[in-house]
Amino acid sequence: LTLAIVQAPYIPRVAGYGYSDSRRRRLASPNTMWPAGPISQAFAAVAVMQLHEDGGLDVNRRASVYIPELPDAWKDITVLQLLRHASGLPDYRRAPEFRPDTPWTFDALLQLAARNPLHFVPGTDVEQSATNFLLLTEIVERASGLSYHDFVTKRQIEFLGLGHTGFKEDLGQFHHEDISRTADIHQLFKKDRLYINPTEPAVSYDSSGTPITAAETTALRGFSDIWASAQDISFWDIGLAGSVLIHQPENRALIYAPWNLPDGRTVPAASGWQFYHHRGLMDIKGSVHGYSSFLSRFTDASELVCVTLMCNKEGVDFTNLGRRIAGAYGDLLSTGYDDNRLYLLEGQFPAAETVSRLESALKD
Repeated sequence: LTLAIVQAPYIPRVAGYGYSDSRRRRLASPNTMWPAGPISQAFAAVAVMQLHEDGGLDVNRRASVYIPELPDAWKDITVLQLLRHASGLPDYRRAPEFRPDTPWTFDALLQLAARNPLHFVPGTDVEQSATNFLLLTEIVERASGLSYHDFVTKRQIEFLGLGHTGFKEDLGQFHHEDISRTADIHQLFKKDRLYINPTEPAVSYDSSGTPITAAETTALRGFSDIWASAQDISFWDIGLAGSVLIHQPENRALIYAPWNLPDGRTVPAASGWQFYHHRGLMDIKGSVHGYSSFLSRFTDASELVCVTLMCNKEGVDFTNLGRRIAGAYGDLLSTGYDDNRLYLLEGQFPAAETVSRLESALKD
C-alpha cells in the first residue's frame, strides 16, 4: 500500500509499504499509481460543479435536458439527484452480462440499467448506483463539448499539475520498465534518468497468482475510472479545501455536506462522500476489483488533516487505520479506542435508525 498524509497546505509524509506488484517485485512508492476506485466519484462531482459554475449546466435541471433519449420513467430525475445517488436508478453493474474488464458504450450500459424499474421515486431515498455517475459523465461531455476524459484531464489533472494521475488508457504515457525482459531486475535507470524513481501502475493478483484485469474506463466511467498515486490524491484533496477547484462555498456544500430528504431524514452522504459527527470529517472509500482505496478529510479550519491509503487488495476497510494515523496529528482526530480490544466504527445515523438498519440487514 501507499500512505499519504496532508497537514494543509503540506504533504509531510508519503510512504510505500510492500510490493505494488509482487510478481515483478516492484515496490509500492510515492509514485505508484493505483486504481482510485470510488474516489473517482469525487473527480466526477468536481467536474459537474465546475460546469455548473461556468454556466454550462444547472444541477437543479432535469438530466433529460442534457440527455433527451433517457427513458420516460427517468425524465424528471435532476442532475443534483444523480450527484446525491437519490435518483432510484437501477445499477447497471447488477446486470448478469456486465463485466468491468470489457469496454462498453454509453448506450449499451444505458440499456442494461433501463431494463429494470426505478427502485424508488426520485428524490425520496438514497441508494448507490454506478448508473448515476455514468449519466453525469455523459452530461459533462454534452455540456462541455469535450470527452469526459479530456475535461477532467484539462480542468483537474493538468490544472493542478498532477503528474501521476490519469485514466487506464493513459498508463502507457508514464515511464515504467517492463522488467520481465531483464530477468526481473530494473536496468533502464542506469542509463535513462526518466526511469529513476519510476512511475509504475500497481498490479493485483487473485488467489491462484493470476493477474487481475483492471476495470476498463468505459465500464465504470465516473464511478471507478481514475488511476492516481496517493500523493496526487492528497495534492488534489488540498485543492478541495478552498476555492481552487470549486469556487463558491454554496456549490461546495451541495456535494460536501449532509442534506435532508423531503420526509425530514438527514442523509450523511453525497457524491460518494460520507459525513460523520466529528467536526468537518468526511471520507470516501471502497473497492474496485483487486484494489481498495481510502481518503479521509478533517476539514475544520483548525485541523485540515487528510489521510490517503491505497492498496492492491480488495475489500480492505481503512476507516479506523486512517483515523489512528490522523490521531498522530492531533488527539481529537483519533477515536481514542484500542482496536485490538474493541473494534468500533463511528455511526452516521441516530441510534434508532442504526438499530433499524441492523435488524433489516440481519433479516436479509
